[in-house]
Amino acid sequence: MTLVHNSDSARRSSLIYPRKAFAAYGFDMFTTGAGLCFVGALLTDYTYSRSPDIQWANFSAWLLLFAMVFSGLAGLFGLLGFITNRSREFSALRALYVLSLIGIFALGMINNFVHSRDAWTSVVPLGLNLSIATVCAVMFAAILHAAIPNSINVRN
Repeated sequence: MTLVHNSDSARRSSLIYPRKAFAAYGFDMFTTGAGLCFVGALLTDYTYSRSPDIQWANFSAWLLLFAMVFSGLAGLFGLLGFITNRSREFSALRALYVLSLIGIFALGMINNFVHSRDAWTSVVPLGLNLSIATVCAVMFAAILHAAIPNSINVRN
């Protein structure tokens, strides 16, 4: 079994297996969108902690909202992919990855609740610390995702 990491192989497989193509490209789109929004929220939280402009906190709250939508969809598709795994082999990395996606969603939800408070306390210090923890969890999930062999890129 050899791993192929180029996009041509994935594109050819997507013509044969359209559901696998959505699982590969759509799932990555949701996880990437969530990661970008969480990193953006961390940057806007840091900017708000250094400036008196309340608009940074509003921008952070909107980024967290979009991150929750993306991470919720990524967690849902990750869980469905884990449950409907056709090879029926249990992979501890896949299970840990799905659990990390659920953990990211939970951290993001708590972060949203903290950001819904009023004024300075919505971000500093707890909101900023939760944003840092969420971005660290996103990086951990990205490392796990890179360690799992993708079924669409595996040839026998």
